[in-house]
Amino acid sequence: MQLTSRTEYAVRAMIDLARLAGDQATAREIAKRQEIPPKFLPQIMVDLSRAGLVQGTRGSGGGVRLAVDPAKVTIRRIVDAIEGPMALYNCLEDGGVCKRQGRCEVQHIWAWAQSRFLSALDDFTLEDIITGDAKRRTQDPGPGGS
Repeated sequence: MQLTSRTEYAVRAMIDLARLAGDQATAREIAKRQEIPPKFLPQIMVDLSRAGLVQGTRGSGGGVRLAVDPAKVTIRRIVDAIEGPMALYNCLEDGGVCKRQGRCEVQHIWAWAQSRFLSALDDFTLEDIITGDAKRRTQDPGPGGS
């Protein structure tokens, strides 16, 4: 499984908006600051808007802003808005069916790995990123550290 560039761009755009503390920005401004190809951002913003994460204002002086408190926006929520629900294998999708149900020796491992991955994405919010807390929490303490 590999997340798409669109998801990376969406996360970077959301971080940019979170740093604006409620102010709005144009897609062009975000693209420039975040080094995102400008042609991708409008559709990404549509997806984020559909998910209720951003809201836009049209016309002169228009732009987009966060629609939700950065402390309540997890990375998983952004990923889901762009990618949709994720599953390592078809059998783990919501409503997915395993062709080897009851005989698969590894489905429980895939399910465990998927759960851990999604849980990790749920553990970090935009607020954690802009305050530096996410970086502190993910830093390897190195040999002998705890």
